[in-house]
Amino acid sequence: YYTVAVVFAPENSRVIVTLRASSPERGAFPQLLLVNASKANPEGSGFLLNNHIVIYKTAYRAAYDMLLLTKHRYSGLYSHFVTSSAAELYINRAEKYLNLAKKSFQDKEYSMGYRYSLLALAYVSWAYTSYVMPLFYDSFSSMAFFAFIIIPSALFMERLFIRQRGFLRIIGILAILSILIGIFYFIHPALSVISSSTMAILSIGMCIFVILTAWIFSSEISDLMAEVVVRRLGYHTLRGGSTSIVSHSISLAIENMRRHRLMTALTLAIIISFATAITALSSASVGVGIKLSSVFTTAPLTYDGIVLKSGYAVPPNMFDERIIDYVKVFEIKGLKVAPRVWFYPLATYPAGISLKISSPNNTIETPLVFLGLSNEECHKLLHGYAIGDCDLSFGKAIILPEALARALDVKIGDKIKVHGVPFYFIVRGIIRGSTNLPTDFDGLSILPVDQKVSATLSRIPLTAGAAEVVPTPTPLPNIAIIPWRTALKLGGYVASIALISENKSLGYEELKRIAEEITLSTRWTTYVGYNGRSWGVSRIATYVLLGYDVVIVLAILSALSTVNSYIAEIRGRRREIYVYASLGLSPRGAIVMFLTETIVYAFIGIVIGYLAGFALNSICIKFGILPKNFTTNYTSFYLIVSLSLIILTCIASSAYPSSIAAKIITPSLRRRWRLPTKPKGDVWEIPLPFTFREDELSLIHISEPTRPLYISYAVFCLKK
Repeated sequence: YYTVAVVFAPENSRVIVTLRASSPERGAFPQLLLVNASKANPEGSGFLLNNHIVIYKTAYRAAYDMLLLTKHRYSGLYSHFVTSSAAELYINRAEKYLNLAKKSFQDKEYSMGYRYSLLALAYVSWAYTSYVMPLFYDSFSSMAFFAFIIIPSALFMERLFIRQRGFLRIIGILAILSILIGIFYFIHPALSVISSSTMAILSIGMCIFVILTAWIFSSEISDLMAEVVVRRLGYHTLRGGSTSIVSHSISLAIENMRRHRLMTALTLAIIISFATAITALSSASVGVGIKLSSVFTTAPLTYDGIVLKSGYAVPPNMFDERIIDYVKVFEIKGLKVAPRVWFYPLATYPAGISLKISSPNNTIETPLVFLGLSNEECHKLLHGYAIGDCDLSFGKAIILPEALARALDVKIGDKIKVHGVPFYFIVRGIIRGSTNLPTDFDGLSILPVDQKVSATLSRIPLTAGAAEVVPTPTPLPNIAIIPWRTALKLGGYVASIALISENKSLGYEELKRIAEEITLSTRWTTYVGYNGRSWGVSRIATYVLLGYDVVIVLAILSALSTVNSYIAEIRGRRREIYVYASLGLSPRGAIVMFLTETIVYAFIGIVIGYLAGFALNSICIKFGILPKNFTTNYTSFYLIVSLSLIILTCIASSAYPSSIAAKIITPSLRRRWRLPTKPKGDVWEIPLPFTFREDELSLIHISEPTRPLYISYAVFCLKK
């Protein structure tokens, strides 16, 4: 990892620095921003490169810029009742630690200021990438979805309520569209937070126009191809113009709605009530929570504290060494940071790791992996397991297992030489026996995992399924314990970090709270150990659903009411359907006509119901009927789901009435003619489904006596 970044840009230009890491949790949003933000301009003005610029206290500056930017964007959403409990949690904690960082820098406590800055940057980075910016994208998605409904609804409303012709019709459509977009602008944050709301609406309108044009164009191409087929093959299929049917059905549906005003009002009232209820009285939101799970350990560690670990600590699941500074911010709580570093010497294929070790009395070659520990954790871990003072306070100390010490013929205080290491180690302790040390808070061994579970460590390709199994630890006779800083300098990596409790008054609740703080800011699973027991602390997404039990009942009642009104309308329009049938309306055309009428109802009802739902929601929150933390659906993905549910409910409600209308046109359950009789012996009499005169029929009699069976049959052909 690099700790310094250099940005090259043209002189006298303004630049904004963004850092984006490939993380599926962060999406496409940058994790770090340097925008030169200020309270007067929270979006940032960029850095003017009129000279070489060095951004000191970069972590603090990035946290400050991102906090101003995130709060500014979230406030725009909050003013439109768009809230996120998780975003507020992360923003508040980022602000808290940024203030602590500022105070530490003012008090010239630069180390603590840097650590607080890292913690504030972690919180605000998660707030920006995981909660605030996704709300923006939800706003844009819901705006696009709603615009696809508003624009056709304006056309339908003009035909339904105004009904003008020529230029006046265009003015009426634009007037209705302007009113709807104006109301939408005040209740929806998308149009007020994007840079060009006019272009957004125009682009969606153009998209609808292109879709309609492509549909008409494809229909014309299909008709042209059909004409070519007819010229070559003649008429052999029955075709109906789908474009003309749909366009005529829309005009006919609106005309029928104007003619049957009472039925139209009742049907619209049902759909508007359903849309209002599902918009105002239901709520769905995603939050953040902490899951606490008990961990079984056979031989737990003898101290209380917290452990940070990523998976099994096998590459790439390892920590950067700067994480040590990050967690040192919690030392003021009475915890001592104790990194664990694993150093695997370079492996060779196919032997794996093998080191040559020399002592004054012997030289051996053996597999050896180094475990780097702090002096404090080493004393607590090896208490009762080793002889010697086990002092790791100086960099050349080493603690050997008994089997390795016996093979080298060394004792406490002797020097040993590990070939490849530029200094001698001094033996400060010997671990008795060959049994493993106490298990970690996560229930696994504290020893480094066996190199064979990782192709990176062993340089041996893994067999199928080897990566999925729980890795086994390296045997204790192949482990040497050295200071963690020495292991890091030799090329090791930080596998896990322990926070050892040095304050006896630090109880379980305080340890759990600190573990939750680390988990929320890093997304790593932490483990809490207290009084011989341990628990895993992990971050989970929480889903809050309010009012959907009522919405389901409303959906059923609305669907039944809509079905009832449609059936009543079809019975009242039976003669009208007969007229359409006499003019050539097919059963499919009848279904399309009623489905189109349903879609017109749904679009108009959704637009009016959505706007009414916002007004109802605001009134309910103002008078305390709904809680103040009630999360609205106006900009979320759940809005699209809710409104789509209304459309699907309306379409499903019209399916049965449409089939009734189709049967009125062709009053039979059977849509295709089938042979009504079966042969009797050698005779098969088939009544034909049409009538004809005798002079219109020709008879051809064919006999085939040359075959094994004498076959005689006739072919009837109409002359015309």
